Parts: sequence; structure tokens; C-alpha cells
Amino acid sequence: MGAAKPLIRHARHDPEIHGADGLGGVVGLPDANSNIVKSIVSPIKAIDGMATSMKFVMDKLREKVSIVSCGPMTNLALFISVYPELLYCVEEIVFMGGGVGIGNRGAVAGRCFPFVPDLPSRLF
Repeated sequence: MGAAKPLIRHARHDPEIHGADGLGGVVGLPDANSNIVKSIVSPIKAIDGMATSMKFVMDKLREKVSIVSCGPMTNLALFISVYPELLYCVEEIVFMGGGVGIGNRGAVAGRCFPFVPDLPSRLF
């Protein structure tokens, strides 16, 4: 389960970018409330799942992890705030932040980047 709402700004939905369902019109997926989805999806919070996975990888495999953020970075910001002691487990963070000469939320900004505008200053 991801964050219930953005940390700083109001929730913003962009159906013109990702479709009315947020998945860009992908068809064939079961409804999120269907029994099949409920049977295989754990209600664990995203940041707790990240922490558990990182601890497992470090303890058992002795490897650092790469975090790939392909949406608003709210869960990443929460993870860093709640579990700062696990940052040693992170090798790299890869995220979509915009484009060269074109963006879908501004001149060069990607849609997801402005939701946690101060996160880069926490990371870099």
C-alpha cells in the first residue's frame, strides 16, 4: 500500500497523461478489489515492504539495492524519513524527473517529479 496522499501538495490526477484509470488504458487487469487481487496482495505499507526487503537483501545476500521510482516519490520520501538507518543499503536511486527539451508537466519537468519538490535536496 502506497501513501494515502502527497506529503506537501494536493493530490493531482492527470487523465490526459495516464488515462482515466491511472494506467493509461491498460486492459485486462482485475479490479483492485477483486478476490484474486486480495488473495495475492499484502496490505503491508510500501515503506515497510521496502525496509523488510532491504534488510533481507543485506542480511542474506550481502548486496546493496537499487530503488527505481517510476511515480511520485512520496513513498521514497517517507522511507527516508522513517528508516534513515537503512540508507546504507541503497546503492542507487533511479527516478523519472523530466526530459531533455520536453516534459509533460512543464518545459522539462516530468509529471511525477514536482510532487515532492524538496526530495532531491534530501537525497543529493
